[in-house]
Amino acid sequence: EEVNADRIPTERQCVFSTNHRSYLDALLVGSYIPNFKKFLGKAEILNYPVLGFLLKKLYVPVRRDDKEHRKWSMSAMKEKLGTGASMVILPEGTCNTTDNLLKHFHDGAFRLAIYAQIPLVVGTIINAGELMPRSLTYIRPGKIRIYWEEPIETQGMTESDESDLKEKAKDLMLVHLQKHYPNGYFDAPSNRNKNVHTVWD
Repeated sequence: EEVNADRIPTERQCVFSTNHRSYLDALLVGSYIPNFKKFLGKAEILNYPVLGFLLKKLYVPVRRDDKEHRKWSMSAMKEKLGTGASMVILPEGTCNTTDNLLKHFHDGAFRLAIYAQIPLVVGTIINAGELMPRSLTYIRPGKIRIYWEEPIETQGMTESDESDLKEKAKDLMLVHLQKHYPNGYFDAPSNRNKNVHTVWD
């Protein structure tokens, strides 16, 4: 189920960013966003026999532990923008397997949106982590909801605005996450006796 899908500017290039708790996330975002788009993700996935072949035309790989490769990936994303593509970047990087509502955000999505002076569109995915956490190889039955926000215009922003843009994206996601998880953390067994928990790393 999509909420406020009409907020997606289908006629414009954008950078799309959502939270990330499941392998389903990129598939869901890719299915619901009608824009011509490319994805940023871990380089290893291109080695997968079938999925790697299918993603080669849609994917910009990144080795997150390699500074030079991260620089190359940013250059590659800028090149893809030149083709008219939007970019899908999940700023937590890997799936959030912690109990916290959000992990640390990487800079790429926000840096790219400001560089290109194109809107950042924030989405919040609810329940994908429960239906298919990273530890499962099958999907449990249930409903997934994606909340879309109004595009955040970046025209006139500079590198000095990158941190504020990142915090705004976090705050928008937390509005929905805290509504669905009012205790401030995911309901994992390790939390059952906890009263206090941090929101992100």
